[in-house]
Amino acid sequence: LKLSWPHRISVERLTAVLTSLQQLEELAMEEACSEVLLSTGLTSRTKTSTNTITMPRLQSLSLYDYGSDDVIQILDRIVYPSTASVDLQLRGYPEPEQDLHDLILFVISSKINGEGILGTPRSPQSIAIAGGATYSLCLTLWEHRQSLDDMRRTHIGSTFFRFTIQHASCDW
Repeated sequence: LKLSWPHRISVERLTAVLTSLQQLEELAMEEACSEVLLSTGLTSRTKTSTNTITMPRLQSLSLYDYGSDDVIQILDRIVYPSTASVDLQLRGYPEPEQDLHDLILFVISSKINGEGILGTPRSPQSIAIAGGATYSLCLTLWEHRQSLDDMRRTHIGSTFFRFTIQHASCDW
């Protein structure tokens, strides 16, 4: 299933739709959420959202959103197998709001630690962190050891988690 702009919907409506698609194997969202930033008040939460979406057959999850950051709420709500590949790309802010910053860190670290994951979480064997001069960061985790050359030319199918954040004014 691929959802993309201009057919943007609210996080709540998307959650309701995805709940009925438990057999889904691939989900790709590009600019699909409405621009209601943190509309469900998850900024100060300390545990997993109660509105979870369990997708036991999911193999690939790609969430790209540069128009809003509601996509972090979607990642937080989706419960997927530990064998799934996840690729998350968000826009950054010159001065991010502390609540948003805290929420992003909380969700990313909880997923890497295995919360909201079906099965035993994989242990990363190779980690690449790349920073750019224009406020960009990319964190990539692999289940198997990678050579430096392989890490430089990787694609999402060979990783199990990738998180990218880049300043909103930068082009991809």
